[in-house]
Amino acid sequence: MRRKRRNQVLFSLLLAMACVVLLHWGSPDAHAATTTVAATKITKAVSKKASTNTITWKRVSAAKGYIVYYSKSYDGKYKALKTITNNKTTTYTHKGLKNGTPYYYKVVTYKVVNGQKIKNVSEICEKYCDYYGYAEESYFSRCNRIFGKDEYTPYKTSKQASKNMKTIKIKVWDLRKGKKYTRTFTLKVHKNIAGTVQKMFAELYKSKNPTPIHTVGAYAWRGDKSTSEHCQGLAIDINANENYMIYNGKILSGSFWNPKKSKYSIPLECDLVTIFEKYGFTRGFWSTSQDYMHFSYFGT
Repeated sequence: MRRKRRNQVLFSLLLAMACVVLLHWGSPDAHAATTTVAATKITKAVSKKASTNTITWKRVSAAKGYIVYYSKSYDGKYKALKTITNNKTTTYTHKGLKNGTPYYYKVVTYKVVNGQKIKNVSEICEKYCDYYGYAEESYFSRCNRIFGKDEYTPYKTSKQASKNMKTIKIKVWDLRKGKKYTRTFTLKVHKNIAGTVQKMFAELYKSKNPTPIHTVGAYAWRGDKSTSEHCQGLAIDINANENYMIYNGKILSGSFWNPKKSKYSIPLECDLVTIFEKYGFTRGFWSTSQDYMHFSYFGT
């Protein structure tokens, strides 16, 4: 009799517990708490236009949409850029950016269950705004910009190089009887750096103290064995006669360099040097030689 009563009590307890579990499981809050949504992955980030970054991510079919966040530092505060309510939309363009500046992105997938928003976040993606070249651009990035590879891959023949050149026009200031006037030059440069070259000369033309320019050259094939960046359309020579190249004190080309006496001699510090460096072009100063006319994208 006692055993039967104990069994009845035990059965009642188990039944009560089961009811509690079923009631909890069936509640909206409990259902939401056990529901998840997959995280997406940022698959591509490019600067298709000046001052922009366009990011692309994988579609999550179970998501209602996505929220795009960005920050100016990896561990900084992330701000919401855009809430996308269509899960088939997997790209977003961030505008108004500064060239040569890194931005950090993450994309949150979300869906709504019983009025509650369920979220999951992607890994962080770093993307420099790099439509134009820039001072701190890595060697890896430069190689990819020019050659589409992870390494420097120079052209072996003039025919091969010529196919990758682009002719551009630039405006500069020159001097006539001591007064400034505008000149237009035609340059051949590598097609993948053409926009950068045009941008830096346009900025120089508008600067407060532009260096007067009466000669300028870029692409020039200097032989199949030459390692000069001129062969790749990645170097620029300005006012060659007044900005000589010397090796161990011996003049190799040009006549002199004297900014105090000649306005065509490019000073060590001036708007031209500042602007060119801003877009990733450095002057030809090395341990044993100094090429005062020479500015190049890879520094050689």
